[in-house]
Amino acid sequence: MALETIPGSVQTLENLLIIGTPTAANPLSVAALVGGTAKSLTYSLTPDGWDFPITESEIEDARLTAASVGSVMGRTKYGPINVTYVHGSGSDVAKAFLTPGTTVNLTIRDSISNATVPTIAQKADTVKVTCGKFRKVYSGDLQTIQQTLYVVTGSYVEGGTLVA
Repeated sequence: MALETIPGSVQTLENLLIIGTPTAANPLSVAALVGGTAKSLTYSLTPDGWDFPITESEIEDARLTAASVGSVMGRTKYGPINVTYVHGSGSDVAKAFLTPGTTVNLTIRDSISNATVPTIAQKADTVKVTCGKFRKVYSGDLQTIQQTLYVVTGSYVEGGTLVA
């Protein structure tokens, strides 16, 4: 029997792009992602500054006289997304874009070099979020802001295709 082929891996280093656009824009539109209102948030984030939990609940599926109890997938919960980003300079992209109380689109493209401009037919995840309050953190060597981004119900799309 032949050995199983080991699939290659893609590191996140320089291969995770997070772009914010206003809610009026199509978050899968290349024109919106490279336009003047789009903001690349990737390099504002600290190494531990992106936490997007996705959890599923379990529903017990017991049956009369069955010796075991099964389960089925319940609801899926997206977020909230917790971000930490640098702040303190005139080029605070994340803080300027993620204004508390506003709702914005986030487009998350992975496994493609960040040097590659968003192009038609690339795959990306999208989510609409409402921005929580700024929480300034003064620890270590960097001034940072922590913020919670609340996922708008029904807005998460995984593996969407970029269009013109």
